[in-house]
Amino acid sequence: MSVPAPFVHRIRIRYAECDMQGIVFNANWFALFDDTVGALWRERLGGYDQIGDQGIQIVVAETGARFRGAARVEDVIDFNLVVARVGDRSMRVEIAALRENDGTGENELLVEGFLEYVFIELESFTPVAIPDGLRATLEDLTAATA
Repeated sequence: MSVPAPFVHRIRIRYAECDMQGIVFNANWFALFDDTVGALWRERLGGYDQIGDQGIQIVVAETGARFRGAARVEDVIDFNLVVARVGDRSMRVEIAALRENDGTGENELLVEGFLEYVFIELESFTPVAIPDGLRATLEDLTAATA
């Protein structure tokens, strides 16, 4: 089985995302991750409305990050996302935030992160199975090999 290429979402860092040291504030990386997942959902999965219309949605159950470098205002960062796992009621995405170094073509890894999502029924907020059609699409995006 071949491993799909990561979904890449490019973001230019804004002043408001930085702290007093002039670098992206640690908590803001999670908002940038969320923006990346939203872009994936719009471009590859038909938007969040696709599942909202079915009375379900996704919520974050767990997240984490390892900080390896810093980004500053106006840096252009590529967020490389892979769907690492698709379970019965949950999925995990992993994201690497990369900045090209000085036009050399070499990328510097700034942050590695993950988000674990659970699919829920909107009325009760209880976990539900991932719909079959969506599961198939997510599995097509999965980085794990069989």
